[in-house]
Amino acid sequence: MAVESTLDAEAVGASGAGRDERGDLGLNLADLIEMASANPIVGAALADLDVHRARLGQAVWAPWSGFSASALFTAIPEQRGLSELRDGTLTRYAEDPQWSAVEWGPYVRLGLSGAIPIWTFGKLSSAREAAEAGVEAGRGGVERARHMVRSEVRRAYLSLLLAREILLLISDGRGYIDEARDEIRARIDRGEGGAAMIDIYKLDALTADVDARELQARRLEDVALAGLRMLAGVDAGVRVADVTLGPFPIERRPVAEYVEMAGRGRPDLRALRAAAEAQRAKLRIERARYYPDLALGVTLGYAYSNVADDQHNPWLSDPYNYATYGAALLLDCPLDFGMDYWRVDEAEAALRRVEEQVEVLSRAVEAEVSDAYAAIVETQARTRAYDAGRTAAKRWLIAVLQGMTLGLHEAGDLTDALIAYFSNEANYLSAVWDLNVAWVRLAFTTGGDFLDGLEPRE
Repeated sequence: MAVESTLDAEAVGASGAGRDERGDLGLNLADLIEMASANPIVGAALADLDVHRARLGQAVWAPWSGFSASALFTAIPEQRGLSELRDGTLTRYAEDPQWSAVEWGPYVRLGLSGAIPIWTFGKLSSAREAAEAGVEAGRGGVERARHMVRSEVRRAYLSLLLAREILLLISDGRGYIDEARDEIRARIDRGEGGAAMIDIYKLDALTADVDARELQARRLEDVALAGLRMLAGVDAGVRVADVTLGPFPIERRPVAEYVEMAGRGRPDLRALRAAAEAQRAKLRIERARYYPDLALGVTLGYAYSNVADDQHNPWLSDPYNYATYGAALLLDCPLDFGMDYWRVDEAEAALRRVEEQVEVLSRAVEAEVSDAYAAIVETQARTRAYDAGRTAAKRWLIAVLQGMTLGLHEAGDLTDALIAYFSNEANYLSAVWDLNVAWVRLAFTTGGDFLDGLEPRE
């Protein structure tokens, strides 16, 4: 049984009518989940992953980040003459030594300097390992966002199917109520026994209850459609496929397999374990601060001006014309040991905190999986019981309706059968919804993909 709906909540005809332009019955669950992959929640998680990847790139390029270049382009006044040292005295000689404030010329100065780390006692490698762990944590965040969106899409889809089934049940049930009311009124008019106004009052009360359930179902339908619009970004007017609500076609496995699956693949647990690895790497960095850094320093320099004579005396400084280069081993050892001690202490405390969070989540995951599994066991049994009950109630109702025409039953029997029919049908639908939601919850709790591609249909 199914009632077709659109995302603008407009009713359509029979379940096969109102096909969209693709020529099928509309979007199914797999379509909605695929469309929800562009949800902003997933987009935010992907952006966060890009942040971690950028940090990894920074860690990879960190050894080469100690270089800097400089350039100066200006004009200076003309300076002519050569200098040398004679008998310890600086002398100046030239045919016409001069300094002019009128004649000016260009002056260019270029410089490059930096240091290449040779040995840092693990600082650079630990920074790279921390960044790699951050990327892994980011991947876990993306998977968790996708799992969360898929779970919410499934919940909204299941709610939509439940609302449709209830509306169709009400549509069918009203016919039974009308038949019963007509038969009871006919008996009363004929003055036959087995019927009285109190039976009409019972049907009126049942009708009021059905009306109230219809309002609730329509509200549930609206909320489910709004949820699908928000989660999957589906445009108004696009139809959702007409599917008869039923349990997910999946076999239940032992609970230990689901616990192992959660411990191995649950995204938030993986992300937290990666965060712990990142914190361990940070602790190694802080401990390495006690030790110096050995690096190779490199410097290059060049300056030129055509209005200043090049001084060839190696003992004199000539800032206007030169070309220099050099390299040296550098040892850098900050002496802030007090700060290093407290940085290490902070990093150790932060690591203990993350490790405790991993332990807490691991225990919580096991409890959540066990609880979701127990819900599946219970709802499966409840679904089977209500399925048997609704079959019996429908047979009961049909038998009473047939017997009423032959005068074999009283009106009270018909009212009881109607109540049993509605109750068992509604209870069965509710149990199926609870069962499917329990499966959705187990899939989210374990991080498993065992529901992918499955439709909750009979």
